[in-house]
Amino acid sequence: MYSWSQLGKDYFRQTHINVDGLRMREALTGENDVLVQFFDVEMFLIPHDQHLIK
Repeated sequence: MYSWSQLGKDYFRQTHINVDGLRMREALTGENDVLVQFFDVEMFLIPHDQHLIK
């Protein structure tokens, strides 16, 4: 899970995103691009497991 918060003069915001196998598979197949702004999912893919994302 990745979380962030923002504190302003008149507000406080906080949220999170799940960083798990499901979200990573969605990033690799193009179903979801939420992780793109945080890291390159392909860097964490084990080569012999590439068949699992097709």
